[in-house]
Amino acid sequence: MDIKLLWNKTIKYITKKVNKYRIKSFYAREIFKGKTLIARLLDRLFISLMVFIGLFIFLFIKVQNIYLSLIISSFIAILLFLGIIFKDFRTIEKSKGMTKNNVVENNIYNELLNRSPEEFVDYFIDLFKELDYIDILKIDSKDLNISLERNNVKIGVKLLQYTKGYDVNEGIIRDFFMELRRNDFDEGIIITTTDYTEEANNLIKKIQKHMKIYLLNMKDVVEILNETSMFPKEKDIEGYILNKMRSERKNINQYSHNIISPNKWKKYLLSGFMLWIFGKFTNFYTYYLIVSIILFSLGLVSLLKKIIVSINEYKKEEEKNCSYDFIYKE
Repeated sequence: MDIKLLWNKTIKYITKKVNKYRIKSFYAREIFKGKTLIARLLDRLFISLMVFIGLFIFLFIKVQNIYLSLIISSFIAILLFLGIIFKDFRTIEKSKGMTKNNVVENNIYNELLNRSPEEFVDYFIDLFKELDYIDILKIDSKDLNISLERNNVKIGVKLLQYTKGYDVNEGIIRDFFMELRRNDFDEGIIITTTDYTEEANNLIKKIQKHMKIYLLNMKDVVEILNETSMFPKEKDIEGYILNKMRSERKNINQYSHNIISPNKWKKYLLSGFMLWIFGKFTNFYTYYLIVSIILFSLGLVSLLKKIIVSINEYKKEEEKNCSYDFIYKE
């Protein structure tokens, strides 16, 4: 077999396995409030170890037999560890659907915000077609975007392309209701990329006595999408998750680069020196000393980074000059 082909297949297999672990770790982190899969396993291992030590001491005192105490304690600790791990994996599997919907919701939210107003309306027209609505018309109006029909019920739709933090208020609901009445609609639907204020929800309860108006947010849209072919495939969702994790890792790396910046070494060293001097005149010298040591360390690392960057830039400049010399000699 070709070595290169075998190598590519091996890399592909390893990448696939690593990505599967990353996705599982993402689900674990989302479900268990920030703890990754490894962190969760280590927690469970620590609990099992504590149980093992406690049981071993208790049994050894009772039976005075080290081997019997060791076997029973190990058996119970292993069973406990496996039982907790099995429970955690069941919890992940049960909650995966909700987490998946949250991922899809965030992705679709970002996608919809990046669309033009025209494309935004077209997206929901496609959605209504998937849901077997008929007589779908795009309307160029301030308070109405789409007209459609289902089961002989004429429905008006308003679409709101809002960013997070800007919820739909009661004024928009009232204007939409009046527009529906003026144009003889039977029902109405408002879809927003954000949510609705408390006043808007209170007003809609009063309006329901006169006309049915459905208020939909992104969670509702995702639930509806789940019934159609427009809902992302499993492979696409996994792609969203991996991209999100790469983006988070990039942000962490960028943050660490900012902390150990070559231009901050003077500030770190000066701040460390000042705290060290100041600490000598207080009752908390130890605490000031610890902080000043940390700042000195950051300053030295930043200085070392500056030296390395300067050397690399000098080498590049030398190589550049050498290449120019070679061209001129020719």
